[in-house]
Amino acid sequence: DVIATQGLDKATTKLIANVAGLNEVYIYRNFNDKEDLFVKVFEYLDDKLVDAIACSLPVMLKDQFKIEDRCKTLFTSVWKFLVENENKCRSYISYYYSPYYYKYSAIRHDEIYKDIVEICSSAFIDGTDVLTALNCALDIMFALAV
Repeated sequence: DVIATQGLDKATTKLIANVAGLNEVYIYRNFNDKEDLFVKVFEYLDDKLVDAIACSLPVMLKDQFKIEDRCKTLFTSVWKFLVENENKCRSYISYYYSPYYYKYSAIRHDEIYKDIVEICSSAFIDGTDVLTALNCALDIMFALAV
């Protein structure tokens, strides 16, 4: 919530501890530093987003439905997740567009999306960079959701 409302720059460990009703020392017992806390929060949020996508991902393999209907089903479930989790979305976006993402999380992010990319590949013409295409679609959905 602190990242969502204050942004990464103003999300100090002192403020986070205060909002959480904890002693700041507790944060440092569980995380190496503020950057480590941010990384773990992003990984948690990224995993939640992957779970939301995975819930309707099997529809992409159902060839009996038109590709437009499969994509609509997939992205409708993602949309629902995003609008029901505004602060999580804001925090995710703050981190995703920060230098922390590229420094600590980009490789893991791409790795956990491999299965999604593979399954969604059938929705794209051969040669498409599916990960980038999905990231663009998610980018737009995030922007609209927040």
